[in-house]
Amino acid sequence: MPPTGRAYKTRHPKKAAFLAAYRCNGNVSASALAAGIHRVTFYDWLGHDEGFAAAVEDAAADATDSLELEARRRAAEGVESKRGIYDRSGRLVAEETEVKYSDTLLIFLLKGLRPDRYRERSSVEHSGPNSGPIRIDDAGLTNEERASRVMAILERARARRDGPADPTDRDMGAASGAADPGVPL
Repeated sequence: MPPTGRAYKTRHPKKAAFLAAYRCNGNVSASALAAGIHRVTFYDWLGHDEGFAAAVEDAAADATDSLELEARRRAAEGVESKRGIYDRSGRLVAEETEVKYSDTLLIFLLKGLRPDRYRERSSVEHSGPNSGPIRIDDAGLTNEERASRVMAILERARARRDGPADPTDRDMGAASGAADPGVPL
């Protein structure tokens, strides 16, 4: 019985072969090859046979469970790695076996299983002058005046990004009108 409890029985041997392979490898191309069909045939079945589509979902869940189990094994139990030790003439004199663990897999497992505790956290906070609140002083302005302020801010930002047009002109703000004290930063 599939994990979702949905039973799918087919007399179509190629559908059954596809599902068996997909349950093991989770790869459409490899499973289609194993079943002796083209990938397009798989997608045609998927679109026209609801029972098959549900069985594919179940097989995908099984394949994912197998990957998770293998990741857990590699992270917690490790994988044996053999290394040869050679003398100066290149002759093998000994073999060393080491168990390697995967911290990366362990991290991914923890993030996936307990995202509330192990997910990446970041936050961005904006504040006004001296870490105070951001004030918007545009009450009573017309839309044209607001647009003019926005254009002035954009002009100053472009000037900062591009630098002064004339390298000797250090006070570009005054030339561009950006130093207008009536236009806030």
